[in-house]
Amino acid sequence: MLTKSLNNISGYIIPNKLYPNTIVNISFKTKCNWFVLQKLKRAHPCSCISLAYASEPTCVAYTIFLSIKEKLADSALEINKSKLISITCDYHNDEFIISLQFPNSMSSIKKSILSIMSKLNPCSKYSLYSECMRILNGKPDKKEFMYCVSLLKNMHINLIIAGKLKLKDEKFYELVDKISSKIPIIDIEESRDIPSSLNTKQGVSEFPTIKSSSYKQIFISDFIQSETKFPVSIYSCNIIIYHKKWRVLSEKITEKKIKSYIEKKYKKLGDKFIPMIIYDTLSKALLDSKCLLKLFHDSPTISDAGKYISSAFNI
Repeated sequence: MLTKSLNNISGYIIPNKLYPNTIVNISFKTKCNWFVLQKLKRAHPCSCISLAYASEPTCVAYTIFLSIKEKLADSALEINKSKLISITCDYHNDEFIISLQFPNSMSSIKKSILSIMSKLNPCSKYSLYSECMRILNGKPDKKEFMYCVSLLKNMHINLIIAGKLKLKDEKFYELVDKISSKIPIIDIEESRDIPSSLNTKQGVSEFPTIKSSSYKQIFISDFIQSETKFPVSIYSCNIIIYHKKWRVLSEKITEKKIKSYIEKKYKKLGDKFIPMIIYDTLSKALLDSKCLLKLFHDSPTISDAGKYISSAFNI
């Protein structure tokens, strides 16, 4: 892994010949509500009477995502220029994550990254923010918008690039320097109009939830979804299982089932185990940068993954 840190960016590159494409994760710390973000991603109008915790700053973060998506994939022409394969976003452990997938061409990836840096400043995107607020059945307010944008004044970017790339140290350092110079300075007059949603408590899921730590949730959630076929979501070291009878059904999980799962899903990967777990995790924005880098450095074995799953069910 190559790394370089400056005042406004920490860059990491994970080269691997196994990866079919290159994944770029751009993330930054901010206030968000994971549940609100899922509503925005579905774009289904909400009929909630009041706004959930941190709805407004979540809309600002999602506006940044939409601006980047618009820049790289707004039309066939833009897609042809950027070569973007996919784009998604998520929020974990106070970090908003944007995941982009490109072909393994460092020159086109470099151009795309540099072209979207200005989109990290949402100051001119009030109309787009307003659309997001209306999805939540909220009333947009310019001063509240300005307050939420001001929360990003000291934005520090975490940039993780993983792919089949041949990049010398000095070229990577030059890239990080260039990206750093393109990160916008958010110069906005601070508003005292704090959105009322920031003074409310964040709700919790009504569905069964399993607490996990760091990257262990990746293995546990994958097992649950594969074994039960129930929809599963991960957010900030929490695993939500969308089935009200999960607690009863979880008692039927046995060591034999876990071993069978490990045999079928992981042992066939052999040496590709951790590289492909990292690739899948980055492409779906399932972990914040700290947890992802810990996964890379720890590189748990297939046996370790089995222990994480067993521990979740007290086996």
